[in-house]
Amino acid sequence: MWNRWARGVLWVLTLGTAALIFWFSAQSGTDSSALSGKLTHLALRVIRHFAGDWYGALSQAQRLRLEDVLGFLIRKLAHFSEFAALSFFIQLLRASYGKARPIFWSWAAGAAYAATDELHQMFVELRSPMLRDVCIDSAGALMGVLAAMLLCALFRPLTRRRSVQKS
Repeated sequence: MWNRWARGVLWVLTLGTAALIFWFSAQSGTDSSALSGKLTHLALRVIRHFAGDWYGALSQAQRLRLEDVLGFLIRKLAHFSEFAALSFFIQLLRASYGKARPIFWSWAAGAAYAATDELHQMFVELRSPMLRDVCIDSAGALMGVLAAMLLCALFRPLTRRRSVQKS
């Protein structure tokens, strides 16, 4: 089912995702805040476009609170998504070697990387480790593993059909 080329691509995606997470964590608190701030302002523009009347009715204090909440959600969704992607690729990589189960090891690898990622932030200017982020990252890792298992389950009948047709 898995050829060497596909396995190589999975290695690149897995290691590339881990490197991208490391790069994001190596950003100073100022740079990280600036990046999430840009995404928050983009989201606010979308909200103003689609809910202009509702947004226009908000007081300045309510708008600032909305911006704070939206910024928080964007940062935490980024955490969740990064580790979902990492564990998704880890699980597919394990499946390529015939080790699709148990899923615990793919999740554990993502969760362990989440913990080391937070420890890494202890050494970055204006950043600090947060247990909450490890929990969010670990939940994302679980979601990524489950998504990979679902993908494998969906494609399994197709690969069986091909192998029966070749016989």
